[in-house]
Amino acid sequence: MKTTLLNFACLISLFTQAQTFEYLDINQVKARVNSGGDFQASTTGKWWGGVSTLWVGGLDNGGQLHLAAQTYHQSGFDYWAGPLTTSGATTNSTTVNQYNRVWKLNKTDIDDFLTNLANGNVQNGSFTPAADLLSWPCNGDISQNYSGILAPYMDVDGDALYNPMAGDYPIIKGDQVIYTIFNDAHQLHQSGGKALGTEVHLMAYAYGPCSITSSNSYLNYTTFYNFKIINRSPFVLNNTYAGLFND
Repeated sequence: MKTTLLNFACLISLFTQAQTFEYLDINQVKARVNSGGDFQASTTGKWWGGVSTLWVGGLDNGGQLHLAAQTYHQSGFDYWAGPLTTSGATTNSTTVNQYNRVWKLNKTDIDDFLTNLANGNVQNGSFTPAADLLSWPCNGDISQNYSGILAPYMDVDGDALYNPMAGDYPIIKGDQVIYTIFNDAHQLHQSGGKALGTEVHLMAYAYGPCSITSSNSYLNYTTFYNFKIINRSPFVLNNTYAGLFND
């Protein structure tokens, strides 16, 4: 299931979280995105305190409710960083710690990389690509039963392995993006819901000043959140719903 949700950027964090984070800070927005899937945003001079996160719920064939409904972390979490195994929908602390981060890129980072790659400057070491371009989380550890393909990228040589030196590069939306991967199956849920075995890929993005925003001025103040929601569990979920929790 894929859905794109947009918020007019006007949220700001009210609490400190253990996850790592970055800000979408292009154009007239400043939107915080955490590695555990929480996101908040604010526009300069206009503040609305709160938190926003993805909620997912559904029934298994036995009628049992499975629910990820994270709120303020006052008693724990419903989401943790990183992917789940493709069979069994499990993970471990090593993987959670490895993915407890976000990746932030500008479209110009990719454009500069491709230009300098074509000119040979990447190969001869005179141009250093953006660190998050080099570490873009494209390939999971298949030896540990994680999916071999995670974050989207252009696989120039078609070998299913992300290698920027071979010309591979991230595929993103907008002019600036923050990408993170999280799951709901690492530990017990603070909400009391049963785990769904859900792996979520979040691409948060916004547009800078450009022809698109000049003809659609509201985009100067808008952030977008694209969720790729994957059921890694061995069971089918029925009557499944997804939405956003907002303070």
